[in-house]
Amino acid sequence: MFIHRIVENQIKRYFFKRRAIILYGARQTGKTTLVKHLIKNNEKSIYFNADLIVDRELWQPKSVNYLQTIIKENELVIIDEAQNIKDIGLILKILVDNFPDKQIIATGSSSFDLINKTGESLTGRKWVFNLYPFSYTEIYNEFGVYKTRNFLDFILVYGMYPEAFLNMEDAEDILFDLVNSYLLKDILIWGRIRRSDKLMNLLRLLAYQIGNVVSYNKLANELDMDIVTVKNYIDLLEKCFIVFHLNTYSGNLSNELKKSRKIYFWDLGIRNAVIEDFT
Repeated sequence: MFIHRIVENQIKRYFFKRRAIILYGARQTGKTTLVKHLIKNNEKSIYFNADLIVDRELWQPKSVNYLQTIIKENELVIIDEAQNIKDIGLILKILVDNFPDKQIIATGSSSFDLINKTGESLTGRKWVFNLYPFSYTEIYNEFGVYKTRNFLDFILVYGMYPEAFLNMEDAEDILFDLVNSYLLKDILIWGRIRRSDKLMNLLRLLAYQIGNVVSYNKLANELDMDIVTVKNYIDLLEKCFIVFHLNTYSGNLSNELKKSRKIYFWDLGIRNAVIEDFT
């Protein structure tokens, strides 16, 4: 079943405006489903999955003439999980600059810029969008008020990750698999984190502190870690769309930035899977 995503129409409005479209989102939030839907029924489209070695290797070397042989006459070019491709920032820059009549769409599983590996800048050459788990509005638009109201108890416990929501009877197993196999994969690789147990323990502490002001010093003491590492881990978790922070409100912006913050999970199902408690 395909549930229409709000961001889809926003993306379409920016088609063919001489910029790449970058779609960020955690793994399993539906990026692949969405981009495939965007090119559905378009015969002049091509899709690459950079999670596959064969597709990654296609993008080397990076000359204009060679890239032309890859994208051919297609007008829509999708590069899924593009962060896996070496020098992806440079490749995107070449594509945008030399093929202005093509629409390049690249997806990534974190908000780490796809250009960090090359130092090349895509400033003025990209539109950026984020994809999160299903929103309540998207469910409402698909099922109507009465069915959506009946889903509320499930949503508050198991969240709205697409696979879990669309397979409710297996939601717990799906969420455990997401936490253990997918969500932390990018963090451990990109953050070069060796102690995954420390990261999981940090996530558990954050899960139990939802709604409370977070003290980095207290987290560092409880985890026997230095405060800089704790801050770096939380930053990685935010960039991979697992958690986000809210600053305390103040009429003075400088005071607001200095004050403490609260940290929330993007999805309640993931939060409950982290602490292994769906009660």
